[in-house]
Amino acid sequence: MYALDAETGETKWRFRTEAGVWSSPVVVNGIVYVGCADGNVYALDAREGTVRWRVQTGARVWGSPVVTDGLAYVSNDAGQVFALDRADGRIRWRFRAQDALVSSPAVGSDAVYVGDVAGTVYAFPQ
Repeated sequence: MYALDAETGETKWRFRTEAGVWSSPVVVNGIVYVGCADGNVYALDAREGTVRWRVQTGARVWGSPVVTDGLAYVSNDAGQVFALDRADGRIRWRFRAQDALVSSPAVGSDAVYVGDVAGTVYAFPQ
């Protein structure tokens, strides 16, 4: 993963993962959150590219993390959805769906939603 200077196009920093990054990074308050096919969710310092924390989910993460006030939600292709503490990556809760989850969670006003590849949609209170 690379961070580029928006004006010059020069590389500010680069971060190497153990597998491909298929999700789009999400930047909130100077932290870059990104899921990776190596099973990790990374929180990187947006200025330096250094790891603030990382959480191994146990399977490939295809969708982008969704970030709210205190949590980052992410799902993996083993059918797990995680609520991670934005400050330290601690797993606040997790749930296992019946089938793989390959898209990003969606956050509504009262709930977090994920849909598995079999067509089941799950809703979790926020």
